[in-house]
Amino acid sequence: MALDAPSDRQGTIIADKFVLGRVLGRGGMGVVYEATHRWTGRRVALKLIHPALADDPELATRFLQEARAATRLHHPHVVDVLDMGRADDGTVYQALALLEGETLGARLKREGRLPRDEALRLLGPLMDALSAAHAEGIVHRDVKPENVFLRRDAGGVQAVLLDFGMAKLLDAFSTATPSSAVFGTPHYMAPEQALGASKVGPAADVWSMGAILFACLSGELPFGKVPAAAYLARVVSEDPPSIRKVLPELAPCLAEVVDRALARKVSDRYASMAELRAAIGKAARKLGTALDAPCETRALAAVPGWSRRTVRLVALGVVACVVVGSTAL
Repeated sequence: MALDAPSDRQGTIIADKFVLGRVLGRGGMGVVYEATHRWTGRRVALKLIHPALADDPELATRFLQEARAATRLHHPHVVDVLDMGRADDGTVYQALALLEGETLGARLKREGRLPRDEALRLLGPLMDALSAAHAEGIVHRDVKPENVFLRRDAGGVQAVLLDFGMAKLLDAFSTATPSSAVFGTPHYMAPEQALGASKVGPAADVWSMGAILFACLSGELPFGKVPAAAYLARVVSEDPPSIRKVLPELAPCLAEVVDRALARKVSDRYASMAELRAAIGKAARKLGTALDAPCETRALAAVPGWSRRTVRLVALGVVACVVVGSTAL
C-alpha cells in the first residue's frame, strides 16, 4: 500500500467511518489526522500507520496486539485506545481520544523549564499511570516529553501519556525501513534500551521519567546538548551528572530522587515506578508542595459482573470514533 502525501488524503474515508481532515502530526511510525466520524459527526484524530509496517502482516499483527494490550488500562492519565484495525485497503489505524492542549515537549521548547511545583504536580500522576501499566505487564519504552500531552479542560492542565504499544515495534520496524529513518529522540532512552537489550523492563521507564524530571526542573538534558550518537554513547558508558551541577539551588531531597532514577545500573535505580512516585511524594512533603493523592486505576476485568472480554469489546466498540489530537508518533 502506498501512503499518499498527507495533503493528498484530505477527504479520504478510512474503514468506512473516518473522514480525514488536516494533519495533526507526523513521524517515523505514521501520520495523525484530524478526522470526523461519518455517522456521529464527532471530530476525532486518527493515527494511520506507516505502510512499511502496515504492509508486513507480522508487524501489523504485532502492532495491533501491543495496542490491544494497552486497552486493559483504565486510568485518567493514560489516553484510551478505543478503536483500531485494518481497513479494506490495508490501512492500519488507531483511534484514540481527542485532546485539547499541547505536548510537554512543545511546552519545554517554548519555555525551557517548568516551575518546580508545577513539574511535580504534572509528573506525579504519570508515575501512577506507568505503575498501573507495569502491574499489567506493559512497559511503555518510549516515555519522553513528546509522548506526554498537557490536556486543557475545566479543571486546569493535566498530563496524559500517549503511545502505549508503539515502542516495542521500533526495532522490528527499523529493519523494514531505510537505515536513515529516525524514531524519536534518544535523550530519554534508558542505557539498557540503548544497548539493545533483548528484554527491557519497567526500570527503563523509571530512567526515562528521571530524564523528564531532569529536563522539566533544570531546562537541560542529563548529558547536555550534543549530537544524538554522542549522547547515546554517553548514556551507555557514563553516570549522569547530578542535577545540582546544572541546578545548584534545587533542594537536596529532590535532587537525590532525580539522581537515583537516572542511575546507569538498573540495580541502583528505584525498584519500581511506584517506589519513585513515593520518593517524589516524600520530597514534595518536605518542600511543602501539595501533590494530588496517587491516582487509582481500574483494570477492565475488575468491572463487577462483566467479563474482561465483554468490557474490552464495549471499550473498543461503543465510541469507535474517538481519537487523540496532536499525538507524537
